[in-house]
Amino acid sequence: RVWIRRAQEQLALLSLQDRHRWDDAEEMIKTLASYEQENQRYLAESLAAKAVLRAYQGKHQESRNILRSQLDSSLDEFLPVRSPFRKLINEAQKLNRKALD
Repeated sequence: RVWIRRAQEQLALLSLQDRHRWDDAEEMIKTLASYEQENQRYLAESLAAKAVLRAYQGKHQESRNILRSQLDSSLDEFLPVRSPFRKLINEAQKLNRKALD
């Protein structure tokens, strides 16, 4: 089961890289969130992915809300510093700042 979860994490990351696959990314994000009972890390990953997807879609306020209210508390505890999902958070923050300029 662990390998299936890892594969789904990778699919979510790959789907975010192609705007034509954002619908697939949305589904993978929901799938990751559904594993929250197993490990809170999956919820943190899904929130990070959702925040960057919303930023990509130009929904910057929604992205900021996810980053501030939902993800803030679980970030340090559940997402390692080198996690690719941390990079997504940084990307979302960068896009959201750029939208304010």
